[in-house]
Amino acid sequence: MGMFSVEELGQEIAVLAVHIDAATHRLLECVRHFDEACGWYQEGAQSCAHWLAWRVGWDPATAREKVRVARALGKLPTIDQPRPSARRSGCGSRWGGRVRIQR
Repeated sequence: MGMFSVEELGQEIAVLAVHIDAATHRLLECVRHFDEACGWYQEGAQSCAHWLAWRVGWDPATAREKVRVARALGKLPTIDQPRPSARRSGCGSRWGGRVRIQR
């Protein structure tokens, strides 16, 4: 990587963060649909989280958290939208933190 100004680096970070957010959103969407279709069962796993731990290599706690968030996002259509732009400012501009589910 060549010489970049601080401004250029900041812009690149913002653009890459949007790509990561979009990819994470798509990943969670795929996990939700895979779980709903019981794709994990067809593969011989005990649960979707178990399958993710085996197939993707996540530790079991991370796999369970991804399934939990994927399911929650499916019930929250306003939140279940990808971020539209690379414009970011300060904290609070990211989506995707923990989702609290009322039980």
